[in-house]
Amino acid sequence: MGSDNQIVKKETQKRKISEIVFRKDLYARSEPNQTLIELYESNIDNVLQTKIEIAQNNILIDGYHRWKAAERKYGKDYELDVIVHLTEDLDYIELESYASNTRHGNRNSKTDNIRNIRRLYSKGHDIELIQNKLGLGKTIVYEAISDLEKALKTERDNRIIELYLRAWNTQQQVVGIVNDEYPERLHVDQSKISRVINDMQNSACGKLHKEWMLDSDDKDYDASQPFHYNIWRQKTADKETSHFGYFPEVYFENILYYHTEPMDIIYDPFAGAGTSIDMCKKWMRRYYCSDRIVKPGREEDIIKWDIAIGLPDNLPTPDLSFIDPPYWKQAEGMYSNDKEDLGNMSLDEFYQSIDKLLIALSKKKSKRIAIVIQPTQYKNDLVLEDHIFHFANTLHDTYNIEMRYILPYSTEQYTPQCVIAAKEKKVCLSTYRDLIVWRLKND
Repeated sequence: MGSDNQIVKKETQKRKISEIVFRKDLYARSEPNQTLIELYESNIDNVLQTKIEIAQNNILIDGYHRWKAAERKYGKDYELDVIVHLTEDLDYIELESYASNTRHGNRNSKTDNIRNIRRLYSKGHDIELIQNKLGLGKTIVYEAISDLEKALKTERDNRIIELYLRAWNTQQQVVGIVNDEYPERLHVDQSKISRVINDMQNSACGKLHKEWMLDSDDKDYDASQPFHYNIWRQKTADKETSHFGYFPEVYFENILYYHTEPMDIIYDPFAGAGTSIDMCKKWMRRYYCSDRIVKPGREEDIIKWDIAIGLPDNLPTPDLSFIDPPYWKQAEGMYSNDKEDLGNMSLDEFYQSIDKLLIALSKKKSKRIAIVIQPTQYKNDLVLEDHIFHFANTLHDTYNIEMRYILPYSTEQYTPQCVIAAKEKKVCLSTYRDLIVWRLKND
């Protein structure tokens, strides 16, 4: 192939973040690392010292995680210094994308390396070039291409699962997307989609549930998996990074374990950084996640939608709706300065918005509704506003409480000044969140 040994000049230029084009089919990684994006965002000035690299047509060559971290930090209109490869040759772009991960940054996993070897080999690149570009030995290259047809079918089947777990896709829509992306010899029909989904559901979910039912003498036993009581304590954070309003992954896993089944549809209208998405993928639940502002890096998994205008038109009936809203006064200014943001509303407006959502979910016949929220204590007089009782009243006619969980915070939630004021007023401070799961009556 003529572009394999192409020598291309490079220049440092400026580009707006919005001008950079991401082509998943040409990029070295199958899945972005969301934790890495968060880490980069918190250290963005140092991170951007390694410049993002793009082609002349603005297609991204190297630096996806840095690009998305910069977008989260500065927005789409921010100008970056980037290295521009003065070519628009797609073979060159793909090869350079793969090669860049051998030089710096978060190195590719073995799974990604094998995927990339197969991609390049199936496009006619020779073994020596693949080794050189990916910085790999002969053993892994020959292992990857030993049964290429079988490997490509496995990759296609994984893509089927990825698409179908996004609950806005029907099986027929998945058929169309997959047949557009893969060669004719790998085309599928709806019966094939159904078989792939059933096989994956039976194997993966059985394994995951088994892992949570180990005996105490097993080396992989973890007493917190699952929680056996309804007070859920977390000694340490389950991620290297956290953000305001972060809901721990292990808590979401327990909700899925106790209140859903494989391939159930989970609706999360306040998806945020995507904890619900990651856990639904792990536990083989279909997800419909939305938010009024979609975090960069989550565009494929989160629908941009403001629940103030109602439920999305193509939302299937959820088996579980998970409501983790911005906490009114506690969240003021933390997500945005927009008056329409729930975190910036008055209490009455906040209640009206959530009540409207709950009533819509009730009409939609959502099988279960889970709400997690901390009572609010006003900063000045420390009066307690226990929101969960209000929502219980809203749902009383159509839902029964299935379980109530108490989620104590593992870190201090109050400033020293608040603690001093509480002592003076003889008021106890709330240091927990309520998590209540309701089930539709007569279901």
